[in-house]
Amino acid sequence: MSTRHTVLSIALLMASAGIILPAPALAASVYGIAGDDLQMNTLGSQYIHSRHTGLMPYWGPCYRCKKQEECSPQPYPKASYCAGPVNGWAGNGDAPDAQWIYGTTNCRNAGSGVTQYLETFYNNNTDGTIQGTAWYAMNDFGAVYVNGAQVASYSDVGHTGAHAYPGTDGLLSSAISLPPGKDTIVMRITNGGGSSYGILQVNADINGTEQPIITSNPSTWYYITGECPVEYERVCGHYGPQSTECQTPPTSETLYPDPSSWACGFTGNPEIGGWYQDVCQNPQITAANAQWIYGANDGATGVPQSAYSVMQATFDNTLGNIQANLTFLADNIGWVWINGQQVAYGNWESESNSEPWSGNVSVPAGQDTIDFMVMNYPSVPYSPTAPANNPSVGILALTASTGQVLIQSNASNWNVVTAPPTTPDPTPQSLLPAGYTPQNCAAGGCG
Repeated sequence: MSTRHTVLSIALLMASAGIILPAPALAASVYGIAGDDLQMNTLGSQYIHSRHTGLMPYWGPCYRCKKQEECSPQPYPKASYCAGPVNGWAGNGDAPDAQWIYGTTNCRNAGSGVTQYLETFYNNNTDGTIQGTAWYAMNDFGAVYVNGAQVASYSDVGHTGAHAYPGTDGLLSSAISLPPGKDTIVMRITNGGGSSYGILQVNADINGTEQPIITSNPSTWYYITGECPVEYERVCGHYGPQSTECQTPPTSETLYPDPSSWACGFTGNPEIGGWYQDVCQNPQITAANAQWIYGANDGATGVPQSAYSVMQATFDNTLGNIQANLTFLADNIGWVWINGQQVAYGNWESESNSEPWSGNVSVPAGQDTIDFMVMNYPSVPYSPTAPANNPSVGILALTASTGQVLIQSNASNWNVVTAPPTTPDPTPQSLLPAGYTPQNCAAGGCG
């Protein structure tokens, strides 16, 4: 008897005995899997089948990244000094060691209703809380905060400070407590109109001697443009296969990291706070509120001498086919592409040249892509045994003639990509001195 007949006979005997076999399992078709019939995740990369092209199915944890807002206490621009006593508005007799300060240099013509926050830090190295007295004034309204908690307030009630508080020539005083460790002191200043400035001095008994321990001055105070400046952090992790994160296809945020950013007036590095500071007064950069960016978080403090980073962003041009102003500066060399075509190149390897590149470029209507490549230039001869780091950052603004900002450099709009869209002209290698080779931050060259 053949094998086929034997199997058939056994099946008939089992059926007559009431035994029912389950239906045979069917293999999942390529089309069924690709159509996500099984709600499976994918590896995020294309596969090719003889009859189908799609995403390779994968059942397991997925890796996803997202941008998350965060607050960082520094770097901020430094406060500006305001000559005092200021227009006779108030004196500083009870705060003789303090200076009148403000967030911008134009203390005498500040915006009406504008609020600024100025910040400093105090390290209490004792084992206990320091009790002190704060003397302060804010033209026209304000408050003092310690570690986020308000401890004092001020109002000139529509007059000068000296008129509101004649007994102390315009200053108020409040008790203040500074717990052990690093304390954050913030002065809020709200302008009612005309000029605006603030002053603060904290006196305390230190080792039996009354002395000023905190004074407002332009060298140790910073200003922020709100209670907390918005910065971004790239948060990544593995998620379960049935999670919401895994049901979302990979995006550029997953595939490429965000660049790091620093305020244009960043003073944590002498180059950015010195010869590069001029670019922060450029009307295109200022109007766009552009920031320094780079593909490594230590760009402002030092990356390898020949490191480079390519950063990319997309933007929607609703104005039609236009000519727009491109303004950018790089520490030390920069290239810019629009929709894959190089449109600009600038070289600032000499610190005597701090003027940004500025010119008109063609921007097509619709969604456009811009690439910004920044390369560090060595400041020392090549040495394989003693490598040295130095800063490398870039800043950029693309603005239509109407004043509309099409795109500006900041961490929230850009991603670090692995390579420029075309070979840079001139090539990075042709610009470097002997011994140096370009190091791509996206490939770990900045780590």
